[in-house]
Amino acid sequence: MSEKQRQRQQIQSLKIEPNEDVVSIRDRLQFVERRRVLLVLPEQGNQLHRKLDLLLVQREAAKLNLQLALLSDDPEVAEHANEINLSCFYTLRQARIRRWKNPRTTFFTDHRGQRPRDSVEHPYELMHLASRLKPNLTTRQARLRLLGRIAVGILVFFVVFGGIIATVPSATVTLTPATDAINEPIPMIADTTITALDVENSLVPAQMINIITLGDTVTVDTSGTRDAEDTLAQGRVLFTNESGNSLFIASGTVVSTLQNPPQRFRTTNDVALAAEIGAIGESSVVALADTQGLNGNVPADTITRVEGDLETLVSVTNPNPTFGGGLVQLSVVTDADRERLLTLGRQAVIQGARNELLLQLPNDDKFLVPDSIRIVEERPEWTTFTSNVGDDAESVSLNLRARVEAVVVDLLQARQLAFIRLSQRLPAGRELNESSLTYQRENGTITPDGRYAFQLFVEGNTPFAIDTEQAAERINGLTIAQAKATLERDWVLDPQSPPLIQTYPVNVGIMPLLPVRITIVVQRP
Repeated sequence: MSEKQRQRQQIQSLKIEPNEDVVSIRDRLQFVERRRVLLVLPEQGNQLHRKLDLLLVQREAAKLNLQLALLSDDPEVAEHANEINLSCFYTLRQARIRRWKNPRTTFFTDHRGQRPRDSVEHPYELMHLASRLKPNLTTRQARLRLLGRIAVGILVFFVVFGGIIATVPSATVTLTPATDAINEPIPMIADTTITALDVENSLVPAQMINIITLGDTVTVDTSGTRDAEDTLAQGRVLFTNESGNSLFIASGTVVSTLQNPPQRFRTTNDVALAAEIGAIGESSVVALADTQGLNGNVPADTITRVEGDLETLVSVTNPNPTFGGGLVQLSVVTDADRERLLTLGRQAVIQGARNELLLQLPNDDKFLVPDSIRIVEERPEWTTFTSNVGDDAESVSLNLRARVEAVVVDLLQARQLAFIRLSQRLPAGRELNESSLTYQRENGTITPDGRYAFQLFVEGNTPFAIDTEQAAERINGLTIAQAKATLERDWVLDPQSPPLIQTYPVNVGIMPLLPVRITIVVQRP
């Protein structure tokens, strides 16, 4: 094989643009250099989707002595290509390794599968076709054939007319069944040990949730008290010169009683004594810190000592008792205060957990079992008091964290269980109108085994059942009035909404003969 022949056996891809038509594609075939041409169809567009377009392009390729194939993943294009014996590949690799089909030379045949007469060329084929021609009919044969055709036409007319009478008319019947109101309590138990509904035992799955939550800081007034020295006593003292020299007694000089331990006071003003024995000076005094409270209230003539260098030079006395020393009662933290704080803190933790869980739960999908929230773990590092037992404080506060456990029930499954249970209670001939049902949950109780027992109250309507197929069979072929009477007699309908019948054509006074042409529409209240 020469190099030129080898090149013509290679594939030349011809990419079809989305805006090209059949004429453009046929023109582009004129410029193809290789014998094997692969038309690459675009993903978007409808190029060569018609079989006729494929035939036109294939004929043009045949005239140019080209072997044609398609590259497309469109099943419609692949089907048409297969019908005309044209290769269609999904990938370029398939086009390279698979065999290409040879195109047909004749695409159309007569009703006997033969080629058209104008395509017959050989004399023997012409003689064969001529031998199959039928001879001319006589006059009688022609009349009989005509009468037969007329009879067949009349028969076909009546068959078609009867078919139209039977199939064309249609009717739509709207029925509103009577209903009864229901208000049924459905008891059930939420169980954390199951994962699916247990209809027989009325059990609905529940989920145990654990969270660590922080309660609000709680504060209580302390309940303990203790007495404490508070105010300082005060009074007046008289100093007497015992030396004969002039003396100066500075403010702050300490005087005291002779008791053990002594009650001590300090002067609050300066005193100057004249230079003579028996000279007298007066000063006010106040108790020192070590003599605070009631201890500073001393009787008259008990303050007789002057501390310091003046002790031997002057004498002192208090002509009147000192006064004003007292006690104060201080608040103290007790064990009872801490216990009360723990009780309040735990209540705050449970309330905080309830609020947090309610925010996390989807609306109307799940509900929190009210009495199921409980504290399962507390730690010393999670419990912080502002004061210890025995501390002086008007109030004490607690900041508490804890691990909390709660039970959450899937309300959707609870409604499903209630619907199933209610369906089992319905009398024969009734059906549940699910869209009219409402569910109201009643708070339940925790059972001794730790499960949650509650009830769902179901309210709604239960319409009487209507068999639409049976209704259509009972009224086919009846007049409109007869059909209404039959429906009202055989089914329990809403007296406020009688049957509504609409027929097509509008003026037809009877129901269609075929039940399948009658549409029964049940209108729920």
